[in-house]
Amino acid sequence: TVGELFKGRCRRWDLVEARVRSFGENVDPHVKAYIEGIKNTVKANLFWSFKSQRYFGRNADEVRRTRKTTVLAQPSFLVKAKV
Repeated sequence: TVGELFKGRCRRWDLVEARVRSFGENVDPHVKAYIEGIKNTVKANLFWSFKSQRYFGRNADEVRRTRKTTVLAQPSFLVKAKV
């Protein structure tokens, strides 16, 4: 499932982050801040995905609670217009 893939990526991120080498005491704080910025961007994207109605419509709370959503086989926005 997408959820399992995401969990796997999070675990992999933690493992890789733990292996980031030191660049010296002057640079390390900047590297840590950069990594935190990337993590915050991912979190913000997830938060926005639930707050906006773009992906889950008015069902965002239910999707967040159940972790289930309906995927359309042929969504109307992918159907080619007849010319």
